Parts: sequence; structure tokens; C-alpha cells
Amino acid sequence: MRPGPKFALMRATFLHLRFPFVYILSPIFVWGAAWGPGGWTARTALAFLLVHLALYPGANAFNSAYDRDTGPIGGLARPPVVPAGLGRWSVWLQGVGAALSLVVGPLFATGYAVLWGIFTAYSHPRTRWKRSPIASTAAIVAGQGGIGYWLGWSAAGTAEPAPRSIGSVWTAADAWALAAACAVVAALYPLTQVYQLEADRDRRDRTLAAALGARGTLAWSAACFAAAAIALAGAGAGGLVAFAGGAAALAGAAAAAWPAGRVPSHREVMTAAYVTSTVFLAAIVWRASLGAPA
Repeated sequence: MRPGPKFALMRATFLHLRFPFVYILSPIFVWGAAWGPGGWTARTALAFLLVHLALYPGANAFNSAYDRDTGPIGGLARPPVVPAGLGRWSVWLQGVGAALSLVVGPLFATGYAVLWGIFTAYSHPRTRWKRSPIASTAAIVAGQGGIGYWLGWSAAGTAEPAPRSIGSVWTAADAWALAAACAVVAALYPLTQVYQLEADRDRRDRTLAAALGARGTLAWSAACFAAAAIALAGAGAGGLVAFAGGAAALAGAAAAAWPAGRVPSHREVMTAAYVTSTVFLAAIVWRASLGAPA
């Protein structure tokens, strides 16, 4: 018995949430929570679920509603036809998460709302920050990197620090840790687009990957991972410096050896992204289990 049209609609909607791609970003939140005051609690877990089951998947679906890709996209090798109403559904999903974010606390809710706005401006035709390599990169690095870290940091512990006391609990190490999160996202962001060069050009989206090309994107990622290693050293996260340094060396070697004109496949890019995020996440959890800040 063949599935009916309602099942097909639900399946297409679910696939466009792109949960495998959401996983790639999960270490940034965990990184912020590991450095936040109070450690991981039930409140932190709720915040994690709101970000990774509502905000990020909703943003992915919102982007799909306007991009209408027929070729591979982040976390989805064969995207189904965009179902009618996907954009409205994505806004509803993110809106439910925004309402529930108030349970976590006002600082977290503010960060959630700001990041929701950034994602909307990134994809919507009236703003379409994705069309500019500078605007798109700044939006994703500051949003998924900086605010993504802040969402984890502000959700750590059983209660948020009072706004007036943030200065007393936010340290120089926190600032270095935030910079490291931004650098890691800056390294990964163009890599996850480099196989879409033709599709982006057809839509007149001049992403950073489109501007740099395949070899330039790998060199950019190497430089950003090297910057992450410096920031991690400044944060005092010694064990993670090796992670970022190793990623920088691998990306640099790939850039030097990459054949001119060859575009990486979706499988190659996603495999590299999943491995990188998994190693980063495992290192953070391992450090936290030892009782040290990530």
C-alpha cells in the first residue's frame, strides 16, 4: 500500500528540518553551557531542545522554503519538493520555541529572538543577506557562533545570572571561548556550501564559498581553525587546542593539494563536517567530565 499525500507532505516537511545538519552545530551550544555559570541542569537541557528542535530546524525549513533547492543541501543529499506552507510551518515552529524560551529566562529568550531574526533576514527575499559574502558570513558567524555560544552560556545552571551581575561572572576566558566558537563556525560555514556553487550562482547568491571557490574555501577554513586554536589557548582549554590545530593542518593540506576546478561532493563535505563536530563535541564532554571548563 502506497503512502497517501498527507504522509508524503509530513515526510517532506520533516526532511526539510534537516536534523542531521542541526547536529553539526550542537557543539557550539554545549561549549557555551560548559563555560557557563552552574553547569548542565534540567534548565540547560530544555534550552538545548528549544534551540535544536525548534530554532535551528525551523530556520533550515524557512531557508528551504525560499531556496527551493533541487540538488544536495546541508544535511540532505536529495531534498524532496518543497511542500506548500513550509515557510508558515517553520515560522510557527520557531515561534513556539520563542514562547517556551521565556521559561529558560529572559537572557536566553532575547538571544533566541535575535538569532531568529538573523536567520529570517538571511533567507527572506526582502533582505536576503545570503546574497552577500560579507553579510552572510557575518550573520552566520555572529549568529550561530556568537549567539549560539551565548544561548548555551546563559542557559547553564539552575537560573540566569542577574543582568547587572553578568560583568562579575563573565571573564576573559569566557570571551576567548566565545571567540573560539565564532572561529569554528567561520571555518565550517563556507565548507557546508562549497558543493552548491552552481545552484547559488543560479539564484544570484554570492556566498563566501562562491566567492572563494573550492581551494580558497579550504584555505579559509584552515585559517579560521588556526584562529580557533589561538582563542582556545587564550581560554585555557588546552586539550581542545590540539583539535583546532589538527583541523587547521588538515584543511591547509587539503587546500594545497586540491585539484584546480574540482568541487567537493556533498558526501565528502558532510562527512568532514560530521567528523569535525563529533570530535569537538566529544572533547568538550570529556573535558567537562574531568571537572574542568571545556
